[in-house]
Amino acid sequence: MSEICSALAVIHRWIQINVMVVLELCRTFAAAKTAWDDFAITRRRQCFEIKPIIVDRLLTLVAFVTF
Repeated sequence: MSEICSALAVIHRWIQINVMVVLELCRTFAAAKTAWDDFAITRRRQCFEIKPIIVDRLLTLVAFVTF
């Protein structure tokens, strides 16, 4: 019985991690799209202003999955 509970706990944690990864990816793409839209509207921004937003989101995702 404890083996079943242990297996269910592992599956539950795996599902939690995958849901968080998908949500973080959605946030990353949303932030990138917002930054790109701002860039397209103003035309005064440089592309290097968009990269930190994307890099920040991806580093958050990597940190979450790693720890």
